[in-house]
Amino acid sequence: MSHQADAAVAVAFLVVILAGIVAYRVHVHRVGVNRSARIDSAGRAPFIGKGSMEMGSWWMSPIAHGFVRAGITANALSWAALALGVIAGICLANGVLGVACVVATAAAFLDTLDGMVARIDGSSSAAGEVLDTSIDRYAETFFFVGLVVFYQGNLALQLLTIAAFSGAFMVSYTTAKAEALGVDAPVGVMRRPERCVYLCVSTGLSAMTIPLWENSHGSGHPIGIPLVAGLAVIAMASHASTLYRLRAIARLTRARDAVTSGAADQQGHRVGA
Repeated sequence: MSHQADAAVAVAFLVVILAGIVAYRVHVHRVGVNRSARIDSAGRAPFIGKGSMEMGSWWMSPIAHGFVRAGITANALSWAALALGVIAGICLANGVLGVACVVATAAAFLDTLDGMVARIDGSSSAAGEVLDTSIDRYAETFFFVGLVVFYQGNLALQLLTIAAFSGAFMVSYTTAKAEALGVDAPVGVMRRPERCVYLCVSTGLSAMTIPLWENSHGSGHPIGIPLVAGLAVIAMASHASTLYRLRAIARLTRARDAVTSGAADQQGHRVGA
């Protein structure tokens, strides 16, 4: 696929997103903001405000109910998200960034829809959550691996991609570690929804800027300047968030252990008395 055709795919997708935004604004004007207790408890993110999350929930809610009526399970959506994640990685490896943006966004939507479907049809379970989070990691891995292949011959950008990937992995790791230790980790930044937005938006913008800027200036192998900027933001913010969260988790566990130790000492004194 030519860069011009790939850019056309990204532009068409942008038009669809803008139409969805306009439709939601009309809904808010007529009915009001789409409130969700789950979104209220999710915390804020620099790029994804509550309004954006409420809009996404409004978009996907009828789709989720449609899937339930059609008998499509949450696990089926999870596996479909993984398949799309693999396709997005292949597209990235071949430099088809516009298509990769569309496919990766579809995968992210399915990743959200599987949880919504599970809550609607009552199929939520610990096993389903394990499958969902595992598939998330694999889909994200394919995305970054595709970028590493895309940047072959450019060691600096390959290292930047690896730095972003390792930061993304560590943010997810701190969440899992806090849950395993039974403490509430601070929200922090660069959680998976936020990373998806940065990656998909920067990938789509790069599909548009490559034929307009990089190719016209004869810069050699295109790199996608917005994508490079997005990777840099993810790399820096995710590692900073990881350090912040690890310190908070350590502080919370020490405080809990001190309380537990004090309670044990008091119980021992009572028994001795």
